[in-house]
Amino acid sequence: YSWSKTIYTKTEINAAGLTTAGNIDAIAFYVGNTPVNYEMLDQRVYIRHTTLATYGTATDETGTAYPNNANFTYVFQGNLVYNGSGWFAIFFSTPFYWDNENNIEILCENWDGAWVSGYPTFCYTPTPSNTYLSVYKALDAHFPTTADGVGTRTLNRPNIQLIKIDSAPNPAVLS
Repeated sequence: YSWSKTIYTKTEINAAGLTTAGNIDAIAFYVGNTPVNYEMLDQRVYIRHTTLATYGTATDETGTAYPNNANFTYVFQGNLVYNGSGWFAIFFSTPFYWDNENNIEILCENWDGAWVSGYPTFCYTPTPSNTYLSVYKALDAHFPTTADGVGTRTLNRPNIQLIKIDSAPNPAVLS
C-alpha cells in the first residue's frame, strides 16, 4: 500500500509543449525495466490545481502529509497490467481540465497490498535546484493515511507525459 504526490509547474508544462488550457485525458509513466504481466490492483489517480511550487517540512498538505483526496479531481481507478519497458499510459475515466494558470499536483494511490517480485520500476529525474516536488509513503499492513504519520520528501520525480486527446473530426457525409 502506498501513496505519492507530485507537483509539476506551469512553466514546466508549458516548456514541454502544453501551452493552452484544456483537458488532460491521460498520464504516462516511463517503465525502465521489463515486467511481464505484472498486475497492480486498485490503482487510483487524482489531480488538482495548486499554487504550491515545492513541498515544505510542515506535516500538513503543503508538506509531508497525505492530502485530502476529496480536494482533487478523481480521474482513474482500476487495475493496471505492465508488460515490457517504455511509456505506460493510464487513460482517465474523467478528464482533468487544466487551466494553464496554475501548477498541477498529481496524487497516486496504490491500494494493492500484495507484493510480488517483477514489479515495474519507473524512471525519474532529479528536480531542478534541489526543490522537493515529490512526497511518498508506503506501509505493508494497510493503506497509509495521516494517522500513520507523514511521508518522505524526495528530490526525484517520475518522468511523465501528460496526454491530451484532440477531438475527432466530424464524420464524412456522403451526398
